[in-house]
Amino acid sequence: MLKVRKYAVFIISFFLLYSLFAFLTGWVMTAAYTADFSVSNGTGEETDYGRQTFAPLVISMLAGTAAYGFAEKMNGKKG
Repeated sequence: MLKVRKYAVFIISFFLLYSLFAFLTGWVMTAAYTADFSVSNGTGEETDYGRQTFAPLVISMLAGTAAYGFAEKMNGKKG
């Protein structure tokens, strides 16, 4: 039961830190962006930001889970 608790703490903290870094990265990139208005041809085009997916988060959490499992396995071999 202790391993499940350790994993829960790890994956929750991983998710929170991932979200924090994603937010801060977006904030810095937005603050540093300078729009280029010189190319305007008067068509009123809208900017396409693409679609948001959770794939990077899911893949990162799977990688975190695998890393946690690997670390636990290596710690078990030491003792």
